[in-house]
Amino acid sequence: MTSQPPNAAMEHYREGRIQEAIEAWSEQVSHQRDNWVAWYYLGLSYRQIGQEGEACRMLALVAGMCPDPRLSLAAYRALPTADGDSYGAAFDNKDAAAS
Repeated sequence: MTSQPPNAAMEHYREGRIQEAIEAWSEQVSHQRDNWVAWYYLGLSYRQIGQEGEACRMLALVAGMCPDPRLSLAAYRALPTADGDSYGAAFDNKDAAAS
């Protein structure tokens, strides 16, 4: 695989080319293990193609180790639940029920 510019992964992701995004994000994290944004989007990309186990592994890593509290919370809220939803949806439903 040839090295791609850092924004190539995001471009693939935004344009719906998820497999290409996964390859680009994977390359980034292999060179920059503390690139939490890349780990986060790698997890989101795996969710989009239905690989919940891989998504959970990536998102849990970000949720537990990322020093940025906003990104950590975003990763936690994106974690898949047993019913295929996400923790964020559970928060959103709780907030909607309270109003």
